[in-house]
Amino acid sequence: ASCAKGGQKVPNGFYNIVVTDIVDGRPGETMRVSTDHKFGGPRLYFSDEDVHLSPAWSPDGKELLFISNRGIPLGSGGVWRAPVEADVMNSGRARVIHREETLYRTRPQWSPDGKRIATAGQITMFDAETGKEITTFRDTWAHTLAFSPDGKLIAWRTNYPVGEAATVKYKELLKQHLVEPMQMDIWVMNADGTQKRQV
Repeated sequence: ASCAKGGQKVPNGFYNIVVTDIVDGRPGETMRVSTDHKFGGPRLYFSDEDVHLSPAWSPDGKELLFISNRGIPLGSGGVWRAPVEADVMNSGRARVIHREETLYRTRPQWSPDGKRIATAGQITMFDAETGKEITTFRDTWAHTLAFSPDGKLIAWRTNYPVGEAATVKYKELLKQHLVEPMQMDIWVMNADGTQKRQV
């Protein structure tokens, strides 16, 4: 078994993804999937150093999805897909599945069959191979999300407004990709976006 940590500031390094083998319940060998890399110019909100965040294992355990701002001047970056290999960002084997200028909200997750990827924020579904957007559920806002083991449901943690005035304000902020702090709730829907309900 292995565990992946993202956004870990390693000694003398910046926010990288590290994979550690777990042997008999104890940490074993450690591998840095990403290594330090400079953007090479000014970058709003972030330093010149690239970040690598929010890793998620593929169902077969051979690949990772993660967020990186390599080559992106604003935000924490796009969704990357890469084999679990040392220094994969410099090998040419990591690839961008979806490029955006997000601020940590994306948090990609694989569907159990490995064919789809869902991202947080306004929940968006992508084809895992091509990165082509399948659909965006525009009336959702997820801070974190997860597929059910059979892939038929998506659950997410969010905060939705209560009352008409709060709903109007919420929708206006959402157009700007913003939310106001509120109580967090768990919601679930079918993976096709139907039957959205609070748990």
